[in-house]
Amino acid sequence: PDTVLLKPPNLSALARLSSEKFLPQTGQRFQFSSVHGPQTSQKELFDGTVRDLVKDVLDGGRSLVFTYGVTNSGKTFTFLGPDSDAGILPRSLGVIFSSIGEKIFTGMCIKPHRCREFSKLSWEQQAEEALFKRSLLRQFKENEKSMSLLNMTSQTHPDTSTMMETFAAPEDKISLNVETNTKFSVWVSFCEIYNENIHDLLEVAPNGAPRRIALRLSQDVKGNAFVKDLRWVQVSSTEEACKVVKLGRKNQSFSSTRLNQLSSRSHSLFSIRVLRIEDIGTPRVHTISELCVCDLAGSERCAKTQNKGG
Repeated sequence: PDTVLLKPPNLSALARLSSEKFLPQTGQRFQFSSVHGPQTSQKELFDGTVRDLVKDVLDGGRSLVFTYGVTNSGKTFTFLGPDSDAGILPRSLGVIFSSIGEKIFTGMCIKPHRCREFSKLSWEQQAEEALFKRSLLRQFKENEKSMSLLNMTSQTHPDTSTMMETFAAPEDKISLNVETNTKFSVWVSFCEIYNENIHDLLEVAPNGAPRRIALRLSQDVKGNAFVKDLRWVQVSSTEEACKVVKLGRKNQSFSSTRLNQLSSRSHSLFSIRVLRIEDIGTPRVHTISELCVCDLAGSERCAKTQNKGG
């Protein structure tokens, strides 16, 4: 374990009080399983913190990763990173798809449902899923040029063009011990929590509507929480998944704060569900695993950000 020693700033009330009473300045010690310094690369951080969690997901487990801290502390950089130095989300996607390789199940006949369930889709429902996915990817293509133009001319919008399309290096591939007929179906969702409302970042707002519809947090019969009516999209490659992330980021709620002019004021949750399927005759689901990666909004007080609800 690593230990961090924190002492109050010299100009703080506690430091002044200690000085006036000639008391020694004592710090507080906090112990962590691992502490990564400012020189740590994105790859070193991923390998040291998230890679094993991705392996657990590929083996059938469930993992949660979240970035927490004040505005401007580098949460979103760690979460996404630029193209040249990808963050934990694109690296996770890269490792998942490079590990699955040719064992990807591209059909849409089985879809995640609620928290830990799945549903079998009819031909009509599969056609609807395929249509929505094509529409989403077409929207990405149409937005690409306008997003680049907007990022060059506006200082009040997040630079989504700096986000990644990365593929895992050969050494990042995780060896999977699975049967010959085992395949993996990968589905993703992207939502935000803004002003205590949940919004689906992959749903287009209704024509003329200033905001997207607020979704409801529900529970299944076993007490597991899930977001009712949240859209899940089947993805077959890192590239497709990254395009979905970019579209979701474009729909996220951003506003200027005193601490960060390009600050997200919402918590964003990107979830990756992996269905392990026995692809013989009628496909059967063996396990459903999930990796949820959260980029939390700045944790500082409103007085410091001068942020207002809306």
